[in-house]
Amino acid sequence: MRLRSGGRSLDLRPLKTSRDYRLLWLGSGISFIGSRLTFVAIPFQVYKITGSTLAVGITALFELIPLLFLSLVGGAIAGAAFCDAPLAAA
Repeated sequence: MRLRSGGRSLDLRPLKTSRDYRLLWLGSGISFIGSRLTFVAIPFQVYKITGSTLAVGITALFELIPLLFLSLVGGAIAGAAFCDAPLAAA
């Protein structure tokens, strides 16, 4: 089965033929949903406990700082370690 999306086709045969691949996709999807729910649930719980929007803002700030900082650090490491890989593949 192939899906057409913007002129590109998406091959879904591995999802039908490989049980392990289906389990990997299912687990990844559940993990992603859980991560997004946690990102919303923690500030909501902080508001319910404290009633303070300032505490919610501080919580959101502390959630955002590691995301931004570690993304920059990880990008710099990946850029330094694998700088020639895309050129070699092309």
